[in-house]
Amino acid sequence: PEQSAKAAGLAGAWVAGADGAAANWYNPAALARIPGMQVQFGAGLFRAAGQTELTSGDPAWDLDPAAPADFQAEEESVLAPHVYFAQNLGRWAWGVGVNRPFGFAIGWNDAPVTQSAEKTELGTYAVNVNGAVALGEVWSLGAGLTYLQADLDTFSRQVPVNLDNDPATIEALGHANLSGSGSDVGFDLAALYATRGFSAALVYRSGISPTLDGDLTFEGFGV
Repeated sequence: PEQSAKAAGLAGAWVAGADGAAANWYNPAALARIPGMQVQFGAGLFRAAGQTELTSGDPAWDLDPAAPADFQAEEESVLAPHVYFAQNLGRWAWGVGVNRPFGFAIGWNDAPVTQSAEKTELGTYAVNVNGAVALGEVWSLGAGLTYLQADLDTFSRQVPVNLDNDPATIEALGHANLSGSGSDVGFDLAALYATRGFSAALVYRSGISPTLDGDLTFEGFGV
């Protein structure tokens, strides 16, 4: 949710009070109330998995349900940059934003967790173009289109290889890695009612479901 420093400082309670170019993302109807031309940019750096723990007694992993084992994920970081432009043309206004609305990264070092997921990195980038119109002194409406690019950089796991049909022995430790990318387009609609001392807003953002197309590779399966 941290797509603007000001909005983050207000715990996200900024939709009805958006007064900067980041209104492109939070409430495009507010673009009609922003004077002149504005450019806003920034970035957030997040520790995505630094405190992630897993406790499991899954018998499929040869773990004891009566004494579950604890596993600690390795620390990963995700960078979430954003840049916004807004221009007021009188009654009309328009703007564009580029940001990273979702990013995920996690890694595991200890077997048997690595047999399900060893490292995962998924990121998205969005380009959002909006227009807005002021209806009198207190009402404004906005709408826009969002192009979302999703990139699965890696989804890897270890694969124990048994070559002699003896389940007690593992002759090789292979790796399977899935990567891919895809895109989709969505839209947003917004309305803003704002007086000198009160404001209320309604924002609708459609779902975006990119279908990823990529490659599944295998390595390390030889003895």
